[in-house]
Amino acid sequence: MTSVGELLALGGAGLVAGFINTLAGGGSLLTLPALMLTGLDASVANATNRIGVLTGSVAASHAFVRSRQLDPRQVARLAVPTLGGAALGALAAAFVPTAALEPILLATLVVMALVLALRPSILTASPGEAPREPGPRALVELAAAGFYAGFLQAGVGFILLAVLAGRLRHDLVRANALKVALVLPLTVVALGIFWWKGLVRWGPGLTVGVATAVGARLGVGFALRYAAALRWLVLAAVIVLAVAVALR
Repeated sequence: MTSVGELLALGGAGLVAGFINTLAGGGSLLTLPALMLTGLDASVANATNRIGVLTGSVAASHAFVRSRQLDPRQVARLAVPTLGGAALGALAAAFVPTAALEPILLATLVVMALVLALRPSILTASPGEAPREPGPRALVELAAAGFYAGFLQAGVGFILLAVLAGRLRHDLVRANALKVALVLPLTVVALGIFWWKGLVRWGPGLTVGVATAVGARLGVGFALRYAAALRWLVLAAVIVLAVAVALR
């Protein structure tokens, strides 16, 4: 039985995670420990956490579509490689310790922080710059991001942003909109596999999920109102997440 204190901790973690996942990423590093504090082991917490990721993605995607910052047809073109990667990643996570991919995440975060601080033009499109169509390299990178999302999830938003903003040259608002929309179908795939493996606990997962959806809607409003500050928010989130992963 989950105590009142644990429910409050799950709700608070979900609210903050939904907000920062919409703006940048890394919210799962809040919700995963919160789920583990309720007594779930790492594998079950990793699986159960996908409920919150899913609800946050649904809420944020809906808000971005209504604000005309997201084209569902574009999402459909980019989703195919991420879905295949997510299925493989989720299957791997059922048998391999999730810590196996943390060095990859840490290296990605360090590179992103340096680029955002020293050469931001690489990851932030210039005003009026036209987005590029995804070529073979971008499709491979999206598949790799999908695999990572299916395997671990925490920090995948930064990996997707690196492809969407850096490779495909979307501005950070639209890159964030595409990011949360792409996370939605790949999370459905991963959650389905984890449910099939009997690793999902719906009670604590739905508690996190409701709070995450609320946080995600707040995050969309912030992103649209303060678009000019997004690069600095992403940089701050990258640094905090990198430190958290390194300390783990």
